[in-house]
Amino acid sequence: MSLFTLSSTYGSTQADPQPIKHIFFDFHGVLALKESKIAMTKRFFKEIVWQHPRQVIAILCNRGFYQALHSLLHLPNNRGKHKITEIYFDAIIELGYPELGQALIEYANNIFTQNQQMTELLKELKNSNITLHLFSNIGPKTEQDARTKFPFLKQYFPAPNLIETTQAFKPEAQAFDKACQKAGCTADQVLVIDDKQENGYTQKAVDYAQAKATGKKIVYSPPKHCAAAAIVYNTDNHNQAVKQLQSLGLLSR
Repeated sequence: MSLFTLSSTYGSTQADPQPIKHIFFDFHGVLALKESKIAMTKRFFKEIVWQHPRQVIAILCNRGFYQALHSLLHLPNNRGKHKITEIYFDAIIELGYPELGQALIEYANNIFTQNQQMTELLKELKNSNITLHLFSNIGPKTEQDARTKFPFLKQYFPAPNLIETTQAFKPEAQAFDKACQKAGCTADQVLVIDDKQENGYTQKAVDYAQAKATGKKIVYSPPKHCAAAAIVYNTDNHNQAVKQLQSLGLLSR
C-alpha cells in the first residue's frame, strides 16, 4: 500500500494544477489514536461488566436490543459504522437502561487519545495559509464529545465536520464532492490525510475503493473530480508523512 498518492489529473496537461490550499483530515486513526484491543477489553470489563452486571445480562436477554442491532447492521455502505455508537447506545437508554447506556458512551469516548505527533504539525500547517478541515465519518454527537475532550479541535478545526452536513459518508463519492463545495474549494486544491486508502479520493484511491466495493457487491460511483494528493497515515509512517508534506511545500524542511 502506497503511503502517498497523486491524482492522475494533478499536474497533467489538461489544466494547470492548483496549489494545495486545503487539507481534509480524518479523525479516528489520524488526529486521534485508538487504544490497544487488550486495553479496551480490560477497560470494558472493569467499567461496564463489573459495574453494571445486572443491566448487561438484562439487555442481552432483551429482544428489542437485537432488533435495534439488526437494523444497524443492515444500513447501506458505511452508514451503520457512522451511526453505530449514537443509535446503538441511544437504543439501550430507550430500552430502559440509562446507566448502562451512559457508561457505554463514556467508555467509547475514552477509546481514543490525542495524536500528539499530528497535533504538533497542525500549528505549522495553520500558519502556512493552509485551511484545515475535519473530514470524518463520526456522527454529530461523537464530534461534539470529541470537541469537548480534545480542545485542539476547536483551535485548528473551528468549522463543523464537513461530512456532518453532506449526508454521505466516506468512501462514497458524494461525500468528497459535497465536502469540496462546503469547503469552498476545488478538488485539485485538496490533500486528504486518512488511515484508509479507499478514503483518499485520488485516482488510485478511487480505483481501490471501486475494486473493494465490487468485491462486496456495493455500487460505487467515482467523484466528479479527484483530490490533488492523499497520504495514507498511521503512526508507524509519521516521519514519512512529514516528508511528503514537505515535498508538497506545505511544511518547511
